[in-house]
Amino acid sequence: MKRFFLYLFVAMAALSSCQKEEKSVFDQTPDERINAALAKYQADVLSSPNGWKALYQTGTGQTFNFYFTFNNQNRVVMYSDFDTSTTHPRESSYRIKALQQPCLIFDTYSYLHMLADPNPYVNGGNAGDGLKADFEFAIDTVKGDTIKLKGRQNGTELDIIKATKDEADLWTNGEWSRALGLQHISDFLTYFKRTTIGGLDVDVEYYHYSKQMVFLTYNSSGIRSATTASFVYSVKSPNGIVFRNPVQIGTATISSLTDMTWVNGKVNVKINGTTNIAIGEATAPVIVNKSGATSWWSYNITHGYWANLGFHSNGVDDAFNVQSIPGFYYMAYLPAYDTITKTTYWDWMAYAAVKDNNLIIPSSSSFVPTFLNDGRAIFNTYKPDSANAPLYVKQTTAALTEPQGFYFVRVNTTTVDMVGVKDAKTWMRWYWVAGQ
Repeated sequence: MKRFFLYLFVAMAALSSCQKEEKSVFDQTPDERINAALAKYQADVLSSPNGWKALYQTGTGQTFNFYFTFNNQNRVVMYSDFDTSTTHPRESSYRIKALQQPCLIFDTYSYLHMLADPNPYVNGGNAGDGLKADFEFAIDTVKGDTIKLKGRQNGTELDIIKATKDEADLWTNGEWSRALGLQHISDFLTYFKRTTIGGLDVDVEYYHYSKQMVFLTYNSSGIRSATTASFVYSVKSPNGIVFRNPVQIGTATISSLTDMTWVNGKVNVKINGTTNIAIGEATAPVIVNKSGATSWWSYNITHGYWANLGFHSNGVDDAFNVQSIPGFYYMAYLPAYDTITKTTYWDWMAYAAVKDNNLIIPSSSSFVPTFLNDGRAIFNTYKPDSANAPLYVKQTTAALTEPQGFYFVRVNTTTVDMVGVKDAKTWMRWYWVAGQ
């Protein structure tokens, strides 16, 4: 029995010794260890004298350049190539905080928030989702000159890398603004933006939000084909845009468009740094689709109708404010809504809105179109709008009945753009709505 108690005493002493040793492994409390880690990460983000550069890809696939400088008052100054306005410095606050793991949080509205904004008018993304970008990031690793971050909401990856003084100067001296110069293609007021590439007359469309450029070529019947190219901005000399994959237009293979200048109202750029092209306004398609108007009017005529969201005019979407109608849904256009004789008809355009979950028609107009052999359609009112018709009705009717009429450009099977012949500065996009 004495031996048993001796063994028990020895075992308890050994256990007590182990407990003491285990306690000595951590000389700080969990809170102290967390605070030490956060302080280290705070020191890390302050460790780059020239700030941090980043190439950030959103959840929807667009790639943006960023530049950050952090200070010890939890303020960050950032630049971005999101658009020409974001190449100016913007200051906001940031925090390094423990949220299951250490996180870098940009906690006031910044250029990062613009990418995540759920309003599609801010970034061109989907309503409610934006570009699926993040502004709260878990700190993954700190290694060498790079801090790897992972978005907490959408899982996007943001690697911030210590910048050199020359790289920092590119942001602060305005070089990045010049790199974004091609965005000014969108400043042209005409529907058609024209150039010549690889021996072909080409229309171009430029989307700085989605980082895409579209090259539109025409066949002999005036039917368009679209070649879409995704790009990233580059400030390396020469600066401009670099396509993720080269595109073939006519005889030209295009990898980049650089060295943008403005001369006589045209955007001048170089293809691959060597071949000069000029992009300018045009008032008619390269080749008019002479059956475009009639095919639009007669498309599946008994089983649906065309809808639109109002005229674009002189650079303004919904120029006549039809979308200000309470509960506005769309404008529906019904070809051959009613016949006057066996050979004469009139069309009906209804301004549709929703009230109390019911479709209502606050206003409507009627028209008699004439189709010409050169591909144009000219609209006349079947019965003039009343004197007390709302202003949006009068302005829309006036635009639709412009005497020179419209060209019709097919975007796809169920989408058609109607472009004013007068100066191509007024147009409307029609969407086909299939009948029930």
